[in-house]
Amino acid sequence: MFSQKSAGKKLVAGHHGGKHVYMSDEYRGIYEALVIKARQNNYWAVVAVNGLNSLTTGTIDKNNLFVSKATYQNGGHEEYEMILPGITATTEKRPDDTFYITALTASLDYDELHAQNKKPGIHEAYWDGRQWIVRSKKSGEVTNEKGRLVAIADTDYSNSMELNDIAEAVYDQVSEMPGTTGDQLKRDGFDIHLTPRQGKTLRGNISLKEARHPLNITDTIESSMALAKTMYNSRKIPSVTWCSERHGSIVLTQAMKALADTGFKLGKDSGNASQSFFMVWPYSNPDVGVEQAFRIKMDVDRKYKKAHVLSYVGNMDELKSINRRLEERKNGHSYSKLKAWMDRYTLYKTGYGAASLLVGGTTIATVGAMAGATVTAIAPAVGTFLAIAVPVIVAQEKALKTADSLVQFISPGFHKKHIGNKK
Repeated sequence: MFSQKSAGKKLVAGHHGGKHVYMSDEYRGIYEALVIKARQNNYWAVVAVNGLNSLTTGTIDKNNLFVSKATYQNGGHEEYEMILPGITATTEKRPDDTFYITALTASLDYDELHAQNKKPGIHEAYWDGRQWIVRSKKSGEVTNEKGRLVAIADTDYSNSMELNDIAEAVYDQVSEMPGTTGDQLKRDGFDIHLTPRQGKTLRGNISLKEARHPLNITDTIESSMALAKTMYNSRKIPSVTWCSERHGSIVLTQAMKALADTGFKLGKDSGNASQSFFMVWPYSNPDVGVEQAFRIKMDVDRKYKKAHVLSYVGNMDELKSINRRLEERKNGHSYSKLKAWMDRYTLYKTGYGAASLLVGGTTIATVGAMAGATVTAIAPAVGTFLAIAVPVIVAQEKALKTADSLVQFISPGFHKKHIGNKK
């Protein structure tokens, strides 16, 4: 469904072969408007039309990220909801093997909404010597440069923030990626996939259960499908790095799954370029991301994330991830047993195997998981201590070196304002 080839063809009625798909006149007007925009090469309209046209194959992949699990209506009809960038369609599969669209909403002005960061999509950021300048990319492709860095931004930036301020905040985060410097990013620029802040998940309020199973989160699907399309469009650009920051790890993980479900592959054997990913302070289970990355043959570096030792979510299923990388050696992944043992030793040396953060013999992370606490609610438990300790830490250089990364993990903004400028 990520191909552009069927843009503008009116296949929904089934006139050109395939299964018949029906809809009322109320929704046909919306569909016809999308077709007109698709024929004018409007990128988002093409994505929407192709998504709807996929129904004419006569099958719905129930494991597809953008298709909800079936619910059953009176008469035994299976009902699905499809979520794609700019459209939501409710569809019934009927006993005669036809589909009927029972509800359809579409953002016909997606381009304008995307430019205003009211809809998810890709933007280009470049440094003009004073501040970051951000421009939306209507083509849905990243900048065609070898080694391009694409940041998948946190979903928790306020909608009232200016795009250049968001770019500055994202820049501070992705600069943490190994091999990347702030000067390099200012010289070369980078691309940003932005997700407007809306819904429970996009405000950062996810539970530990949701963080463990990011593929079950629904608030981010529209954004992840937009990112998946961008990744597909950019498949020929060599050495692109897809770097998520904080809740952006959810969007990146879901996008890789959406691609994997279509059989998409990267690397020379597929005819596409080799690309890699990285996660900075991930707020979702990193191992799920690793699993999806392997499915699309994306390069998985030994150090594929930056997560503080006290981050329960950032280190979630780390042993499972180590074993997964060992298993992938049969598919050409370069990860030796020696490296695996060293990584296990590092993991156990931190004490993470015993506890995330030990308080009176009970881990905050464990209690939080039992209580359904949100990921971001755990950090303030430590932050209460830091609110008192930080002024003292700043005054004592030796303590600063010890606490610096801890403060940065819990509150990057606080770290930048009160500590970073005192180094």
